[in-house]
Amino acid sequence: MPFLLVALGLHFLERERAAAQLVEDARRLEYLLAEAEPGSDPTIEVTRFLQAVEQRVFAASAPVEVWAQVSGEIQERFPGRVTWLLLDGRGEVATGEGPDGRPVPRALLRRFFAAGRAVVAGGEFAAGERSFIRSFLGPFARTDRRVFRQVQLAQPAPRERYVYLSQPTARGMFFVFIDTPDSLQEACVQDRIARLHRRYPGVRLVLLRADRATIQGMGRLGFSPKASRRVWAALTAAPTEVLRLPRSLVARRAIGPELWVVGRQRRPGVADPPLPWLIGLAGLLAGMLPLGWSSRFALLERSVRTSLVAAFLYAVAVPSLILALAVRVFLAEQRAALEDRVHREAEKALVTWDQQMLADHHRLRRRLERLAIRLGFARHPPLEAFRREWPSLRRLGMDSCLVFDRAGRVVFEEEGRGGQRNRLSGGRGADRLARAYLRFYGSRSTAASGADDSEPLGEVEALSSGLLDKPVALGFLEADDQRSVIALLPLLDAAWQAWYVAFIRWSRDRFEELYLRQELRPRRRGSTALRVQAFHVLDPTRRLPASAVVPGASAVLARLAEGQSLVRSRVVRGGEGFLLTGLRGVNITCFSLVAATSDRSIRAVLDELRARFLGAVLVLVLISLATSLSLARSFLRPVGRLTEGLQAIRERRFEHRIGIAAADEFGGLARLFDSMMESLADLEVARTIQEQFFPPAPLRCGRWEIAGVCRTASRVGGDVFDHFALADDRAFLFIGDVTGHGIGAALVTALAKATVRHPATMGRPEAVIAALREVMRATARVRQLMTCQAAVLDATTATLAIAGAGHPWPMLWRRGQAPRLLEVHGKIVGARFAAVEPATRLALEAGDVVVFYSDGVIEAIEAKTGRPLGVAGLQRHLPDLAGPTAGATAARLVDWVRVCSGRDIPEDDLTVLVIQGVASPEELR
Repeated sequence: MPFLLVALGLHFLERERAAAQLVEDARRLEYLLAEAEPGSDPTIEVTRFLQAVEQRVFAASAPVEVWAQVSGEIQERFPGRVTWLLLDGRGEVATGEGPDGRPVPRALLRRFFAAGRAVVAGGEFAAGERSFIRSFLGPFARTDRRVFRQVQLAQPAPRERYVYLSQPTARGMFFVFIDTPDSLQEACVQDRIARLHRRYPGVRLVLLRADRATIQGMGRLGFSPKASRRVWAALTAAPTEVLRLPRSLVARRAIGPELWVVGRQRRPGVADPPLPWLIGLAGLLAGMLPLGWSSRFALLERSVRTSLVAAFLYAVAVPSLILALAVRVFLAEQRAALEDRVHREAEKALVTWDQQMLADHHRLRRRLERLAIRLGFARHPPLEAFRREWPSLRRLGMDSCLVFDRAGRVVFEEEGRGGQRNRLSGGRGADRLARAYLRFYGSRSTAASGADDSEPLGEVEALSSGLLDKPVALGFLEADDQRSVIALLPLLDAAWQAWYVAFIRWSRDRFEELYLRQELRPRRRGSTALRVQAFHVLDPTRRLPASAVVPGASAVLARLAEGQSLVRSRVVRGGEGFLLTGLRGVNITCFSLVAATSDRSIRAVLDELRARFLGAVLVLVLISLATSLSLARSFLRPVGRLTEGLQAIRERRFEHRIGIAAADEFGGLARLFDSMMESLADLEVARTIQEQFFPPAPLRCGRWEIAGVCRTASRVGGDVFDHFALADDRAFLFIGDVTGHGIGAALVTALAKATVRHPATMGRPEAVIAALREVMRATARVRQLMTCQAAVLDATTATLAIAGAGHPWPMLWRRGQAPRLLEVHGKIVGARFAAVEPATRLALEAGDVVVFYSDGVIEAIEAKTGRPLGVAGLQRHLPDLAGPTAGATAARLVDWVRVCSGRDIPEDDLTVLVIQGVASPEELR
């Protein structure tokens, strides 16, 4: 029963756990369906991916070798749809082929590569390059500078083709052609589904269209055709619900007109029994059964105290086991909740750092604005005042600084702490941006500079709305193969006229590095439990702070590189667990943030809960021990008194009393025991009196000796024997057996002995038997039966006269002959209409042994065989048991019965009376 209770408790706990897991699985399935849905414009998603590929390839020292690796990743994301071309720094084909396997016009590629670099620097494509773009890429491809670094539709349906051209640089460029039989959106969805399958093996997702065989598509989820129709009908009836099947969850999500993503999450059945626990309990039970049968538990059988303690501990162990299982589930839920809270706090901190990147931009702009105002109030000319402020400005950590006049000439050039020259200084980007900025700022002298106001901004055109509308411009710029943060600082005179503009540049990763160096260290020092580290997306060995080490960050970074924006993980290092939270920022794009939080606080909370549980169990055990010991003491004290009383009975100390005055069952038992002791005392008196009835010593009659022994089965018995001397050298002997035991039989034996010694019957065996019949008939109200034999030994004539009444026949053993029975007939005393049979007379010879015995001798059960000793057994062993005297022979016969039966107290009264001839002293001499 306890094991059944434990199994039921486990079953219900498993049901609760499975129900909670069902909710979690449904939430995960809905999340994955949302993850499979691309953004509003799939070209943006593919563009970001290929831009990251471009930065990774051309930032490496060997672009061709890196391309061999990343091309496989591109092919894996868009299987069967991608071709590419990789050009080196001279515009030559390094690897790849053209779209549809067409031959590659190498000369036109070199010409296009050179023209593309010029367009990036601010020029435009000529008519020949535009014709090449439309013929090689597609009729819808752009023919301006926007053809680079973005995915665009080059060829319309029925077979859509999208192309991506990296920015041509001195390291080379590449073309990527994506052919989609359906749409780029479906290709992005298939790509996301493939990545989700790798991350979540237990979930299957498929993309289905209404104009195709939907049932076949459902078959890819593992459904049969019949089940596919039934499941699809259920999904159609409730398109926003998660369908709960016996062994799985199914849901769908619309991502476009007649386009759905259907997912299936396999799960164990809610009602499944906890087989591992049941198997364990069955094994435990099977292991305990043999132990229960073994002698190892003999201690429990010998000690009541041990049995009570074991019973109480067992009673505590069963609910404790069920409670332990409940606590196990509770602790698991608590751990999950605490870890989720830690992750959410870490995510909040990481998102805050990412969002404060914009606030850092604003702080930098205000600082530069204050610097511009200070320069305007300076007494020196603007350029000289700027040179004086340069040492303090250099502490901003920029890579380079150029100061342009209104004509676009460089009048000041310095490298910052970054040590990298501005790559725009060699082209027309920086000077054109400076002239545009001064023109937009309101200078009235730009015409004197000779600048062409109608000249397009080219590379910085896209930034005009974000930079040229503020006194101090600060924003992002992508030029050549570099991503930069630039600031345009006007140098004002006393009349607030801008004669110069400072072009300050930070590389994007350096700008973010400066921000992270400033923000991470103080926050890390303020929190001992949270460790935050930033890793460069292209070089994970480049981390901030460099001294900090976040354990297990490589796995988190790998998952972030796969496209996840937020990652949760847990690692154990050096016996300590850490919760890792990774973030791919929106504003911080060059670094990934990883926060590690020690789980010491979680383990402390769980350890405290475990300690409380163990304390509760310990209290229960102590209470059980105290209760069991107290009960054992209350039980064992009266039991000990009863044991002392039984020992007193064994030692015949019938005056002993238990003396328990309690009103409970033990008190009643003690009173009954004391009453029994009083009865036993009376029986002891009766036994003493009955023993006085037996002759105290053997009787010598001439050359014959008479001796007897009686062993009763209770305090007083129903056997009797007697012998006494008569006149004329004669002796009388008597043996009898009254039916039953106890006081009644003892009283009958006393009556028989009084009748035997009456003078009227003394010396005549037949008269004794007749008198016993008359006395029994006259005095016994209840019918009582008795067997007996009376005999007279005449030592002078060596004759023996025997009269009997249903008693076992005596046995004669004459030396040199086998023992034989002496036939003595007569009916039992107490039988109706019974006449006295004449006495049997026997002539004795010297050395004869005559044995009288009761039925307790021949009916005793032999311990080895389980059969009565019988008359034959007595005949067989009598020659060996005969001693030198009658007393010795009688004692040997009684010992022989005790040894054969294996009982010190016989089951029935047994009596032996022996007549044996003895040698005279002269004969002995």
